[in-house]
Amino acid sequence: MKKLTRKQCSQRLYSACFKWLKLLWVGDFDLLVRIDDLKDEEKESSGFKIDAKSSINTPYKLITIVGDEESIRTMNDRALDETACHEILHIILDPLHSLLDEVITKLPKSKHEPYTNWTTRELESTTTHLTNVVRALYRAPKGK
Repeated sequence: MKKLTRKQCSQRLYSACFKWLKLLWVGDFDLLVRIDDLKDEEKESSGFKIDAKSSINTPYKLITIVGDEESIRTMNDRALDETACHEILHIILDPLHSLLDEVITKLPKSKHEPYTNWTTRELESTTTHLTNVVRALYRAPKGK
């Protein structure tokens, strides 16, 4: 099998993310997809493998998804679909994440770290759970 170029990896991730943008009704935003090496970020995230990360710039209506080059290049279509759905759900949950971050900044500095860690852990867990539910519902037979 021929190795995908960086541009092909970007197009592959873009297509998968665009599908979930439309299915989950995240409209009126531009989607920017980049491919990069996210290994350094894995070290910062307690060693968890990071296949992609997302961010949103609400005033400019821009969603940015950065995919790890090696991960996107080697993952199968099912894993890519799961990753794309997961990142779009992070975008949907971003207002909640932003609110929690703002509340944490109101706490005394000495209390920030445990709450920041808790927020990160719970948002990731919730996003993963919702990813599984949404993808299962999408694959379920459509009844009358």
